[in-house]
Amino acid sequence: MKYKGMRFYFRDVYGAEQFKDNILFSKESEPVKRIIVRKEPAFFNAIALDISRKIGCIAPYTQPVKVYFNGSHYDDHFVLTEHISEDYLFSLFGHKNFIIERTIKKRRDRSTEFDNLRKWARDRDITMTMNEVKKKVDIKNLSLWWISQLYCAGKDHYQGPAVFDKNNKNAKWFWINWDMDQSIQNTREKGKKIWEQELCLAEVVHSTRGLDRKDPRGVLFRRLMNEDQTYREYFEKLLSEVLNHRLSAKYIESRVSYFEMMGKSLGTEAFKGEDIRQYFKNRPAFLRKLMKKYFNSSESYLCQVKLSENIKCEVDGYTYISGYKGWYFKGSKITIKLEIKKNVKMTHWIINGKRIRSTGSILNYSVNKNTTIKPIIIYS
Repeated sequence: MKYKGMRFYFRDVYGAEQFKDNILFSKESEPVKRIIVRKEPAFFNAIALDISRKIGCIAPYTQPVKVYFNGSHYDDHFVLTEHISEDYLFSLFGHKNFIIERTIKKRRDRSTEFDNLRKWARDRDITMTMNEVKKKVDIKNLSLWWISQLYCAGKDHYQGPAVFDKNNKNAKWFWINWDMDQSIQNTREKGKKIWEQELCLAEVVHSTRGLDRKDPRGVLFRRLMNEDQTYREYFEKLLSEVLNHRLSAKYIESRVSYFEMMGKSLGTEAFKGEDIRQYFKNRPAFLRKLMKKYFNSSESYLCQVKLSENIKCEVDGYTYISGYKGWYFKGSKITIKLEIKKNVKMTHWIINGKRIRSTGSILNYSVNKNTTIKPIIIYS
């Protein structure tokens, strides 16, 4: 009998010479103490965790492998994954003094601190606002966790533990992404294209999974989006930042190409590269439609920045050369900072064919329709 999943432990007694740094994962994962080895020929979990980490979530590293025991080949199509434990947290934060809460815990095993958070999140006598939630929860971590689920169409909600750092006087609850193997693939919404999955959001909005009593992530997100305009605008801005800047086409292609290469190396055809490319190409536009459908978000518009060759600029804090394009919810601001070299002079900006009064090399502009922006420069 061959196992679909195993757990490996690495002990200090083995010695640094036997298990050197950087053999597995990255330097920030050291020291590696425990890993999960799972049969995963399609790599859905691995690519979803990679993407989650890229956008700013806390997520374990993975690595496709062949498995050998004592020199004998055991099986292919496995993926190594860092195991979420006190050792994992030690590698990130340098200590092990944490409260770690998992949704699967029975009520009697939960900490008082987590129980209080759950009850507070469901208290209908309060209005849920971003300012109040920020006192208890890392709001950016919670928001990015949901963006990772929506972007990857996660179907096994509420995986991954909630964590509280007891060494931090200003600690807030945060979550770690984990077990995203139900991502991307369409197993529940027949007749829809792979990128048109929406149950991951619909179930949260309508609270149909029955997990609100166990885990506050869904109820917090739902209430914030419905009860606080400030948070809704914050989430829309963060979502746009992720889709426009952090998950660039170049980055997505690098991950798809990597897993295609690993699939060929390990002899699996389960990873369908072209299908995955179509998913990631079309998912952002569909996510914006879902935001309008479920949260009454405004329309999104394309904004392009036209630049001369080799001219550099910052858009929303991210560097681009020779041009940029991204999508913005109506009324959202784009910030462009042009890099001015000694032999270059900025004269004015042209927006949608009209010259506007010069604002210098920095432009803040509210996008209310499809927009083309061009800085006019002269060389001395």
